[in-house]
Amino acid sequence: DTTLPSEWDRWRFFLVVVIPWVALYQFTTKMGAHGFAFRLWFEDRSPIYPWTSLFYQSTYITVVLAPWCARTQRDLRRLMISAWVAMAVVFPIYWIIPSSAPRYPLVDNSWLAHVLSFERNTYPPAAAFPSFHVLWAVFVGRLYRPRWLGTAYVATIAVSCITTGMHYIPDVIASLFIAPLFLQPQRAWNWLLRRTEWIAN
Repeated sequence: DTTLPSEWDRWRFFLVVVIPWVALYQFTTKMGAHGFAFRLWFEDRSPIYPWTSLFYQSTYITVVLAPWCARTQRDLRRLMISAWVAMAVVFPIYWIIPSSAPRYPLVDNSWLAHVLSFERNTYPPAAAFPSFHVLWAVFVGRLYRPRWLGTAYVATIAVSCITTGMHYIPDVIASLFIAPLFLQPQRAWNWLLRRTEWIAN
C-alpha cells in the first residue's frame, strides 16, 4: 500500500534481502571455479581511473540507506521482490557459467588507488557476469526522485564499474539488459505464461 514503512519494515530489508545476498555471494566466490572473462578485444588496454572508485563503492552505502529512501510500503516491497528475483536468477548463472572480473595492474599510488586496491583484494575476481553492482544501482535508483536523479545514478555506477577495472563492459551491458525483467517481475512472469499457453495450444 501507500502508507509509510515502519522502522521494522525498513530493518527487515537487511534480514530478508541483504544478509541472504551476502551469504550467497560469499558462497559463490568461495567455490573457486575458474571463470570466463566476458571482455571485448580492447579492454585489456583500458586505463583505470582510481578516483571513480568513490562512485563505485558508494553502492554499498546506497543499498544500506535504500529502505529509508522508500516512501511507501509499496516502494519497499518492490525493492525487496526485485532483489529476490534477481538473486534467484543471477546466482545460478554465476554457478552454471562462472565468470571472472578484470584485475588490471594499478600504477597510481594515490590514496584512492589504495582504496581501490583494498576493494580488489577483499573480493576475488569472480561472479562478474552480469554485474550485480549495476543491478543494485538500478533497484535503488528507482526510489530516487526526481526520476532523472535515479537514471544519472545508474549511469554513474555503470561507468564506474568499467573505469575502476572491476567489471568488463559486457558485464555491465548484460545487467542493464536484464534489469527491466527484475523491475517488473510480475509482468515478465505473465508474458512467459502467455507464451507457454500459446505454444501449448
